[in-house]
Amino acid sequence: MGGTRTVPLTSGLQKEGELLYYPDAGGWIPEDPAGAFGLYFLDMRHLSCLDLAVDGDRPVASGSLMHAGGAVMHWETTVTAGRLFCRLQVHSVGPAGELCLTLQGDLRDVFEVRGVYASGGRRGGNPRWLGGACRFRRRGRDGVDRRTLVRFSPSPDRCEADGTRARAYFRLAGGLVVDLSVQPEVEGRTCERAPSQMDFPAAIAERRRREAVWDRACTAVNCSDDALNSVFARARRDLGDLWSGGGHGILHAGAPWFAAPFGRDALIATWAALPLNPDLAAATLRFLARYQGRRSDLATEEEPGKILHELRRGELAGAHLVPHHPYYGSVDATPLWAAVLGEASRWWQSADLASELVGNLGAALAWCAGPADPDADGLIEYRGRRTALGLVHEGWKDSWDGVIRPDGTVPEGPIALVEVQGYHYGALVAAAEIYTALGRIAEAANARRAARSLARRFHASFWTTPAGLPAMALDGRKHPVATAASNFGHLLATGPLTSEQARAIADRLLQPDFLSGWGIRTLAASEGPYDPGSYHNGSVWPHDTALIAFGLRRRGAADAAALVADQLFDALRMFPGGRIPELFSGTPRVGTDPPLPYPNACVVQAWSSAGVYLSLRALLGLAPTGHGLAVLAPRLPRGVDELSLRGLRFGAARATLRFVRRAAQGQIDCEVQEVDGPGEVRVAPGGR
Repeated sequence: MGGTRTVPLTSGLQKEGELLYYPDAGGWIPEDPAGAFGLYFLDMRHLSCLDLAVDGDRPVASGSLMHAGGAVMHWETTVTAGRLFCRLQVHSVGPAGELCLTLQGDLRDVFEVRGVYASGGRRGGNPRWLGGACRFRRRGRDGVDRRTLVRFSPSPDRCEADGTRARAYFRLAGGLVVDLSVQPEVEGRTCERAPSQMDFPAAIAERRRREAVWDRACTAVNCSDDALNSVFARARRDLGDLWSGGGHGILHAGAPWFAAPFGRDALIATWAALPLNPDLAAATLRFLARYQGRRSDLATEEEPGKILHELRRGELAGAHLVPHHPYYGSVDATPLWAAVLGEASRWWQSADLASELVGNLGAALAWCAGPADPDADGLIEYRGRRTALGLVHEGWKDSWDGVIRPDGTVPEGPIALVEVQGYHYGALVAAAEIYTALGRIAEAANARRAARSLARRFHASFWTTPAGLPAMALDGRKHPVATAASNFGHLLATGPLTSEQARAIADRLLQPDFLSGWGIRTLAASEGPYDPGSYHNGSVWPHDTALIAFGLRRRGAADAAALVADQLFDALRMFPGGRIPELFSGTPRVGTDPPLPYPNACVVQAWSSAGVYLSLRALLGLAPTGHGLAVLAPRLPRGVDELSLRGLRFGAARATLRFVRRAAQGQIDCEVQEVDGPGEVRVAPGGR
């Protein structure tokens, strides 16, 4: 999902619901037509400049304060209740001067801001002053009227507008406090109608109230390592920010570029986040079911039963100038949807959700067996780009060279990816369980037969490499792409593997050319195309490593799972504020040096944040049992002697668990402190 512009890593990015504020390191939006900073709402940049000067001088930051023109200033922002709220406190220490706030609302689509779609030199929103407020307005090529309303308190001493730019001026005489709020509107509607009189302190209080509501809905994780506590807390908060809200919401994929529904990302993230908050998976499955394909459309790659890849709601999507309204160009979202329905049902220990979505399940399986397999050989494959803005590769490694041969050449399609066959097998196993629980015996038997048939076809087609491991993919002539890539590690979580095959994959992934010291590389360092600084060919992706750790534990390789999870936790401790990036370099771990960042990584990424909880699940050995929860031979993260889970939800119950490392015995004890509701927690000791 790489963008075309570099994303500077700033700590000031804020998101709630559909609203995203992406400022520079000082918390401002500098005036830069080619820049990426701004306030975004529904895939449109509603504010493209929010900058200030004192007597013509831009401020210089010093800690939490700024200095300009003899004035000392403090700037705060928060996003809540559908608006950006800001407060500027100015303490003038020199002669009385004048403060100028410059505003622009270019109302450009995110695809234009990213440089993916040429804008043709269009002008931005036209500003108009309405008393003490400024409004930017523009009717888009989709016929939709969009506005950005900026309110000031107190009103500016004077204001002006020229073309696309507005300025508000305030006299400085000793001190000044300026509050402003920025509210995007689409056809006169906002994402939320906050009280117009809400001031900055009230906005801060409201933001904290909402964060507290989110925290109460989630499992609280606390341990004896402060750095790791920061990782858990940051991951929980980022997932809350990426949640689009409500019982019908979905996790957005990431920020700043991917603050939108992505099928694959949301499914993997909510699966990983089941121990944190199982509501996310249920709502995401429902959201994607509402957009499940109903017709065949070459432009968007929609097909009956198919789950969307990406949904955008900006001007270009509305005008059908990009195919994302929605775009269905992923080969893995549909089998993942069915597999995650099974995972969520196991965690919820109820057939209610599956009963509600059983029609969508049937449609998804029909797509896997039909349009996804055009040559009827039993394997899911994709043909690649069909439109100008479509994707060449439709698996999670969707860059142009995300599927690559050992000699560096890119295979021709159609491509059958190894992990997608595993997702499909997991979907069929889940369907058999669901149909059985619903008393649909014939459909359950059909799903089991289909799973056995897929396993036979998979083993015959993919396990043909000289290394005795599955191919990364099959090309258009059904020849194996025998590259040692992390893709086959996903089979440990979902795929049709014998115990010997699972052991062979585990042994290969634990070799030094895969295991970097910070996690699993996407491509083994021994392969010709390996590049530790690439997007998909040698970097480390936290969600990829977490899925492999979880798969190792699911296959009974608890020590191997702990080794992989510990490396990832070691890496995540090193990132500022505990914030987990989309990916980082696959360079080997050296001493106490931190992992090298990837310069274009999203600063907030749903499946990276959720991967923290999947890795913890792998360590602790948490597994739903059908009538409760099992804790199987738990491990603790390296360097952690005590860890607690409070409010862990499974089925209709919530539990509080405490894990302690007994130094003398080298064993991890699990104490079940409380279980509220039906269900039991069964502990099988033996971890260390």
